[in-house]
Amino acid sequence: MNRSSIGRDAELEVWRHVRIEARRRLSGTLTIGFVYLLLALLVGAFLIHAVEDVAHDTVYLQGWNQETLELRWMTELIWGYVGIGILALVGYVMAMLMIHHRLPGTTWQMIASTPWVGSTMRIVAVADFCQSMFHSLGDSLTYDQAFSKAAVEMQSDGLKPWSTGAAEQIRSGRSIGQVLSSCPTREGSIMALAAMTQSQISADQSLRVWHDAATECHELIASRLQRTIQVISIFCLLGSVGLAAFAMLVSTRFMASVLGGLT
Repeated sequence: MNRSSIGRDAELEVWRHVRIEARRRLSGTLTIGFVYLLLALLVGAFLIHAVEDVAHDTVYLQGWNQETLELRWMTELIWGYVGIGILALVGYVMAMLMIHHRLPGTTWQMIASTPWVGSTMRIVAVADFCQSMFHSLGDSLTYDQAFSKAAVEMQSDGLKPWSTGAAEQIRSGRSIGQVLSSCPTREGSIMALAAMTQSQISADQSLRVWHDAATECHELIASRLQRTIQVISIFCLLGSVGLAAFAMLVSTRFMASVLGGLT
């Protein structure tokens, strides 16, 4: 094994670690944020339910008639909290399935088109693809063989069907640039590769182009991950505080009104 091969293998291992670390940090941030939201929803719903239970069957006089205190709006509010919790659970499960590569291709494409988590996992998938292509071309495989190998090696199912089809298109005579232009993930790195491979380039130039694309993708992972973590942390913190505070405000205002009516 020569020195250049050792250096390349080390770089591939560094890139792999970057993707693993991105998935780990994103998964941890989402889990913590989801737990905060879930606790806020549970506390809020419990508080509103407790006030509703205390005020149940409360009557008041309107003129000479006894009227039962209307509490249906509190029940609807509790169900609203339950609905938010269900939506948060569905979103959390879908995001975790995407992070851990358990989504089918069509569903993956839908979620990958969303900002923050979708955008981050999209660039992770593209980085995985570019690394596989760089590795295969470095081993002197042809492009159709490289695409076929990428379809097997990639962890995400989002680009596997396209990569398999791309290998068939290359065998049928389509150019590399045309095949890359058909990539369902419209990332800048892929589009740049499509433009650069439109013309005939040498094997060394091709290898350098894929290396640069893989490097750029893994740098983008770090920047997108940082922004995504910040957005998720702020959103979950403000959301959980807001939901709990709203339940406290509703409960205290309601009890104050009831007690005020008794004096």
